[in-house]
Amino acid sequence: ADEDIKAGDVVVTVPQDLLITVSSITKSCPTPGLVDDELWATSPWYVRLAFLLLEKVKLRPVPWGAQLDALPFTFDTPIHWPAETLEALQYPFLVNKITEQKANLEDLCQRFKQGKTGISKSMSSQDLIWAIECVRSRSFMGPYPGDPRGRTLRSLLLLVLSSVSAANGADPGSILGGFLAATAFGFASDVILSNSRRQYVLPAFADMANHNSKASSTKADINFWTGDVTILSGDKVDSGKQVFVSYGPKSNDALLQYYGFIEDDNPHDVYVMTGLSEKLLATSDAVTDRELQSRKDKLRNLGWSAEMMSSILITADGTLAPVSHALMTGIFGDETKLEPFDAKKLSVPADDDDPSNANVAAATAGGGGIPQVLPANAKKALAAMCQAELDARTSIEDDQARLAELADGDDADESVQRERLALQFRINKKSLLKRCVTKAST
Repeated sequence: ADEDIKAGDVVVTVPQDLLITVSSITKSCPTPGLVDDELWATSPWYVRLAFLLLEKVKLRPVPWGAQLDALPFTFDTPIHWPAETLEALQYPFLVNKITEQKANLEDLCQRFKQGKTGISKSMSSQDLIWAIECVRSRSFMGPYPGDPRGRTLRSLLLLVLSSVSAANGADPGSILGGFLAATAFGFASDVILSNSRRQYVLPAFADMANHNSKASSTKADINFWTGDVTILSGDKVDSGKQVFVSYGPKSNDALLQYYGFIEDDNPHDVYVMTGLSEKLLATSDAVTDRELQSRKDKLRNLGWSAEMMSSILITADGTLAPVSHALMTGIFGDETKLEPFDAKKLSVPADDDDPSNANVAAATAGGGGIPQVLPANAKKALAAMCQAELDARTSIEDDQARLAELADGDDADESVQRERLALQFRINKKSLLKRCVTKAST
C-alpha cells in the first residue's frame, strides 16, 4: 500500500473493458468462429474463459497489452510434476484428482486441435493449457449481475432520477429509495432467486494480489450496477504493507492443484480419506463386513450414493465434515433411527475449484435429528483409521528434518522447489490427522 488503507476502502477497481467474463447462462461463444460450436457448448466455464483469453493473446487489444505481458510465461502446478514427485505428497485423494485432471486436459487438447475454425488453427495445445492455468489461478466467481444492457439502463435511469430530483428540490435519497424498490424484483430474479446464475471473471491486474485466508473479508466483487470488479479492504492496512485478498475458502488441495502453493495452518484445509469400507474393516473390530454392508444398504435406501459412502472428509480442526459425521453416525449409531439421514436433506454444494468440497454438506451436524456427538465406537474407529494413515507414511519429524535440510537448497532448482512444497503439504495433512486422532480419542 502506498498509503494507509482503512477497512472498507476501495483498493482496486477494474472496469468492464478490462474483464474477460462468461456466465452460467451463456449459450454460445460471444465471438463467432473463435472455436467450433460443439467445443464451446461442451466446455466448462474455465475452458471458455481460456478460449477468450487466447483471443486476447492473438489480437492484443490496446487495453490488454500490459496485462498480457504481466501474466506468467509458465506454471509449475502438479500436472507438470513427474509421478514420483506426486507420490511424495503421500495423499492418494489428490494424486488421483491430478491424474484425472491430466487425462481430461489431454482429451480437451485433442478435441481443440481437431477444430476447424479460429484459434484451433493458430494456437497450440500448450497455449490452451497455459490459458487454462491462467484462468484457474486468476479468476473468480460471483452472482450473475444481469445482461450488460440492463446494467446500462439501470445506471442511466439512476443518473436521470438523481438529476430530476436535484432540479426539483426533491430529496435525492427518497428518489433513490424509490428507484431501488422499483428495481428490487429485477435484482432478485437476476441474483437471489436463481442460484444457478453465476458469472466467472478474469480481471486485469486485480488478480496480482496474493492470497491469505486471514484476509477473508477482503474480496473481489462484481458491481451489480456497472459490471465492474472492485476489491474492498476488509481490514486496516498500514502504508508499506502488502494488501492481501482471499481467493475464497480454499483447501490446500485446491491451492496446490490450481495455484501451485499451499498455506501453512490453512483454516480451510481438509483430509479426504478414501476407501472407507476397507479401512473400517482393517482397523475396527466394532463392525463386521456383513454389518457394514447392511448399514450401507439402509443408507442407500435413504438416497446415499456409493460415492457418498466411499470416503470421509476431516476438517482443519480435526472434526468430521457434516455429511461425513452423518455417515459415520449412520454406520455406527442406532439403526432404528436412520430416518433423519435422508440424503435429500444433506445438500452437497458443487465447487470444481476445490476437489475437497465434493464431500462437504450444507447441513450441520445435529440438524434434522442427526446426533451432534459421534457414537463412541465411531470415534474409536475414526481415531484408528487416522492413526493407520499416519503409520503408513513418513513421520512429521522426519519430514520436518528433511525440509530443514532443503532450506539452503538451490531456489532455482525445480526439483528442490517441488520437494519442499510436497513436504510442506504432507506435514500439514499429517498435522490435521493428528488433531483428529486427539479429538476422537477424548
